[in-house]
Amino acid sequence: MVTIRDVARRAGVSAMTVSRVLNGSASVKAETRQRVESAIQELGYVPNAAARSLTSRRSDTVGMIVSPMAHPYWSQVAATAQRYLLSKGIGSLIGDAGDTGEAEQAQLDMMLRQGVDGLILFPLLLDPTIVTAISRRGLPVAVVSAPGDYEVDSVQVDIRSAARDLIRLLLARGHRRIGMVAAMPQRPLMYARYQGYLDALSEAGIGDKSLARWLPPIGDWRELAAEHARELLSPPHAVTAIFASAPDMGVGVIDAFNAQRLRIPDDVSLVVFNEIPALFSFLTIGLSPPAEDIGRLAAEMLYERLRGYEGGPRQRLLPATLRMGSSVGPPQKR
Repeated sequence: MVTIRDVARRAGVSAMTVSRVLNGSASVKAETRQRVESAIQELGYVPNAAARSLTSRRSDTVGMIVSPMAHPYWSQVAATAQRYLLSKGIGSLIGDAGDTGEAEQAQLDMMLRQGVDGLILFPLLLDPTIVTAISRRGLPVAVVSAPGDYEVDSVQVDIRSAARDLIRLLLARGHRRIGMVAAMPQRPLMYARYQGYLDALSEAGIGDKSLARWLPPIGDWRELAAEHARELLSPPHAVTAIFASAPDMGVGVIDAFNAQRLRIPDDVSLVVFNEIPALFSFLTIGLSPPAEDIGRLAAEMLYERLRGYEGGPRQRLLPATLRMGSSVGPPQKR
């Protein structure tokens, strides 16, 4: 039987380095990772966690890594997946990845050490190659919502198209100076909104990217969005509309409007991605599909893998929709 030490000798590394590769650690250099993966393939080594999933000695437990768990939408996605799996006799270990790549990697390492039979991941900053490497070791994986080629089953939301449609609405009313407030461009979900913003501007022949503002990963996004909105409203930018890429940012932008006594949509227009408090129901927003749909689809696909489905990676792309409000009007000179 091939052991982890055999792989280490073939790759010319330590057994600890092989373990880090198997656990998806981001601390291993790409060249070293490739040598280890080649040795694993040549020797036919099967890691313990994958071996358990391929024999009758299953744990009947899957891991879910949610980022961030505190977000009501994603916690509902996780809860729906958990209920579905429980109905099939499978338990769930749920880890909160917070807002950092380090916490996300630590949760993943822990799940793999626990010997779960499969994973449902809500990638925050996780490298798709790590997800692919885990899947190739024989552990079923389903990815939720994050755009990208993970080479595993995935349930994705067409966020880019919804963001593009929101900007098209503003362009159709005559806006040309449209600001955007977003956070963490390295997060796939946020970057997809930025791509949709750029898509619509490009269609209209607008190549100026200077009106997008990025917030830091940690901080009071409402207050930070308000600061950026005040700057965008002032010369030389003087935007006539703003796209807020998250609800708390939208509230911050409204704070900035109120401080300058600007009325929506009489003086300035605003569109927001995802639901915000009922007080602001007049806004035109992009909406993700019901959390229950995403959670159920991800759990169903993972369950099918656990029960022997061996087909290629499946992708379910769910549309995001627009809810028309009264927050978009023609551009006004101020």
